[in-house]
Amino acid sequence: MVTIYDVAKKAGVSPSTVSRVLNKRGNVKEETRKRVEQACQKLNYVPNANASSLRKKNTKTLALIIPDIENPFYTSVLKGFEGITGKRGYNTIVCNTDGNSTKEEDFINTILAKRIDGVAITSVSRSIDHLNLVLNRNIPMILIDRKLNGLDVDIVCGDSFQGAIKLVNHLIGLGHQKIAIITAPVHLSTSRERLEGYKTALNRANIPIDNNLIKIDKKSEGYSSERAYEMVKELLEQQEVPTAIFAGNNFMALGVYKALREKGLKVPQDIAVVCFDDMNFIYQIEPFFTTVVQPAYTMGKMAAEILLNKIEGRYEDNKQKVILQPQLIIRKSCGYKTN
Repeated sequence: MVTIYDVAKKAGVSPSTVSRVLNKRGNVKEETRKRVEQACQKLNYVPNANASSLRKKNTKTLALIIPDIENPFYTSVLKGFEGITGKRGYNTIVCNTDGNSTKEEDFINTILAKRIDGVAITSVSRSIDHLNLVLNRNIPMILIDRKLNGLDVDIVCGDSFQGAIKLVNHLIGLGHQKIAIITAPVHLSTSRERLEGYKTALNRANIPIDNNLIKIDKKSEGYSSERAYEMVKELLEQQEVPTAIFAGNNFMALGVYKALREKGLKVPQDIAVVCFDDMNFIYQIEPFFTTVVQPAYTMGKMAAEILLNKIEGRYEDNKQKVILQPQLIIRKSCGYKTN
C-alpha cells in the first residue's frame, strides 16, 4: 500500500509538506504543490479517510507531559505554555508522570488513542520508542528542558553545562576545593551536562576530580529529594567530607538540606549548598539556596509558540533548537569561605 512517505520521497519533500498539500493548509509554493499532486497521481495514492479527517479538523487540544507538577520549575513552564496556547484558542491537557517512565508511556498511549494536535514533553525515559509512535502518526512534538538521543524534533532547553560551570566557579571563588555533586541518573541530558560542567570547572581551576565526591542516583529515573537525602548521608560517612555541595536541582537540594540538618551541620557555616533551579519562598529554608535559575516561563512560552507554528504549518520542517542561558542568583547558602 502506498503511504504518504512514498509520496514524499517521490516528490522530494517532507511528509508534513505532503500533508499540507493534501489538506490545503499552510503556505506551500505552487511548484511544490504540483510536484506533490503529480507524485500522488503516478503512485495512485489515496489518502486514508480517517487520518485525513483528523488532520483537517484540529481538535485545538495539546498535551504537556512533565515529570513533577509540584516543582516550581515545571509550574512556571506550564504557565508560560498555557499563556500562549490559551491566547491562540488551544486547550492543554497536563500529564504529570511523577518521574516514572511507565506512567510516561501510558500517557503517550492514551494520547494516541485520542484526537490531539501536538505534544510537548519533558521525558524521563531511557527509550524513545513510545515517542516515535507519536511522530509516526505525524503528530507534532517538542521537547522541553531535556534532550533525547536519536529523536530529531524541536527542543527548547536551558544550558545545563554552562549553568553548572557558573555555580562551581562561584564556589571555587569562595575558596572551596572539596566540592561534591549530588545528581540524578545521567541518562537525563540535564544531569549529564551538569556533571560535565562540574568537572570542566574543576579542571579549569586545576582542582583534582575526586570520584568520592561524585554521587549519581542509580536507583530512580529522575531528580529525587529522597535519593539526594540518602546520598548525602553516604557522603558524610566518608573520611573526607566536602566543604560545599552542588545539588542537581532544587528538590535534590531539599534532600541535601534535610540530611545536613539531621547531622547537625549548618549551612553555610559547615557546608555550603548550591543548586539548579529556584524554589518558592513557601519552603521554610534558611538560608535560601544560591542557585542557577533557568527561564522556565520563557521556556514554556517558546515551546508553545514553536509547537503551534508547526501544527498550523507556519514553517517548514527545519528543527528549532533553542538553548536559553541561566542566571546565577547568589544567596546566603554559599557564604562560608574556607581557609
